[in-house]
Amino acid sequence: MSALHPALAAFLEHVRPEATLGEIRVRRMQAGFEIRHRSDASTGEDDLRDLAVEELRSLTLHNARGQFRPLRSSPDLVSGWRLRVTTPTGLREALDILYPGGLGDWHTTREPVSYRQHTERQSGMYRVTALLAPEAVEQTVAACCAASQCLKRRIWQAVEGEPVEAGPKAPHLVCREPCALLLELARRRFRLDRGPQVTVTLPEEEVAVLLRSLEALAAAPPPDLRVADFARADTPRRLLLVRERLRTRIRRPSPRERAAALHQ
Repeated sequence: MSALHPALAAFLEHVRPEATLGEIRVRRMQAGFEIRHRSDASTGEDDLRDLAVEELRSLTLHNARGQFRPLRSSPDLVSGWRLRVTTPTGLREALDILYPGGLGDWHTTREPVSYRQHTERQSGMYRVTALLAPEAVEQTVAACCAASQCLKRRIWQAVEGEPVEAGPKAPHLVCREPCALLLELARRRFRLDRGPQVTVTLPEEEVAVLLRSLEALAAAPPPDLRVADFARADTPRRLLLVRERLRTRIRRPSPRERAAALHQ
């Protein structure tokens, strides 16, 4: 018998008796492994649809609203199913379909790549992404890589010298370098920054309302929306980008200005 792939062997060490990868739960069975959506952890077997490995690829293509999923690590994998495989090789095949390259990325360790290093290698329409200012890069990354948009834990740096991302994201799914969605959003940001600009002054309370409204809209996108259609203003990542820009550009009044306003 040939040796297991090192990444798979390392992951199997975590399946004692179960482990999660992104939105799925892998559990050891008496003969093999069971994979199901982690939200179905307590769902009875009779309430889940049995899938074969051959059916997984079509499952990953669209979310529950029927929208295309260009990013397999987006947190909208359809639930309500289970898959049983009898061998570690079958498990690896299934995981590679659900999260392409996910096991290898998790297992691989290397010096973190920065946004600047990655974009400086770009050519064609994405070469302008290397021209974004550090503040613009941080805002774009915060919007595109938000936990509500992607389950992967970023191990590349938005700005050189920053610590790698930590927090509540899926521990076994890592992002090794900026993806095509991020580059497309960065390209859109570059174009927007060179268009007409306006300055708006609003009461502090209304700014808070605006920020909450942007988050609410991003959480409930229209059913006909394509995830990467950044030309549309109601795309979640576009809305989150506006939120990030507002959050970092807010100038709050000083105590003296607040006191003067109260006496007007």
